[in-house]
Amino acid sequence: MSLPLLNALPGRIVRLVAGQTLFSAGQAPEALYRIDKGLVRLTRDGATIHRAGPGDLFGEVGLFRATWDATATAIGATTVTAYPRHALLLVMKAHPDLAVGFAAWMAARLDQARAEAEILRIKGADARILAAIAQAGGRLELDGPLLAWAGQLGLTHEALYRTLKRLVAQGRVERIGRRGFRII
Repeated sequence: MSLPLLNALPGRIVRLVAGQTLFSAGQAPEALYRIDKGLVRLTRDGATIHRAGPGDLFGEVGLFRATWDATATAIGATTVTAYPRHALLLVMKAHPDLAVGFAAWMAARLDQARAEAEILRIKGADARILAAIAQAGGRLELDGPLLAWAGQLGLTHEALYRTLKRLVAQGRVERIGRRGFRII
């Protein structure tokens, strides 16, 4: 993911070991983060509210709040790039075009999150899988393992594999390689 805003200033590389905390609820935010390698779990009051993986940006709310309302912890060895909060805000104020680009990116991300939440409300594995593929324009190429996609759909991997096999056998979905699917 390339955001011109992030190209406007250098980031600082942070290496974390499994279980290490990047920031804690109640602390003052210092940066916006991008996962380079590994995973980070964000929790609030002990409940997981988000998992960020390679390429994901997280901590956007920290640009506009006095304190974090969540805790970010590495799941395994993780490398993140930290973009300084104050520097990002200064760049946005000095370059409104970059701020508008960031706002547009955030709006698209919000739209995607809403669509993903709707898929989780759908009853039945068949309907969830078909909705996810339809949402991608009728053709979906996964950039990660099927196991991760099962989690995103709120399905066990067994239910995902079984349902995909049935949808392919029924001629409703075509499998394209190992990680691609198309609605027929």
